[in-house]
Amino acid sequence: MQEGRNTRPSDQGREGVGQEWSDEATGIKRHRAGDGEQWSVVLPIDMPSLNAYMRWHFRKQKKWREQLEQYIYALGSPLAKFQKPVNVTIVRQYGYRKRAYDTDNLYAAAKPILDVLKEPRGRSRYGLGVILEDNPMYCSLLVSQEKSLDKNTRIVIRVVAK
Repeated sequence: MQEGRNTRPSDQGREGVGQEWSDEATGIKRHRAGDGEQWSVVLPIDMPSLNAYMRWHFRKQKKWREQLEQYIYALGSPLAKFQKPVNVTIVRQYGYRKRAYDTDNLYAAAKPILDVLKEPRGRSRYGLGVILEDNPMYCSLLVSQEKSLDKNTRIVIRVVAK
């Protein structure tokens, strides 16, 4: 199975589902996602806790979101485009000399990731358009963490259509 996309045989006959195209506005290579389809990406970085993130200067926060967007674009290509509600699972695998976050810090640390995954709207200029919206009506979120066996820190993001 190719990392970044998983097409089901039943989607192959449906119009537009399972096909790749380039988005004319952004030039991003996309893949239209069908029902039950999933898209995943593994990022070799750690997400900052809410305590660290909220103390950053606003330019540093913006630079972090842009860097996150570049990582997801580079490692998750072709990007899927989900038009229906989705389940988003984010797993923080922390490695050597790292500690586990408490639950509220863990969920708050996932906010920049969701902001990058959703479509850009209004004043928000960043976003890859993988998910339609990040509100509870369109997106159910599960964030967890585990100790990495190989002592490397990474973020695993998996989006599954409902």
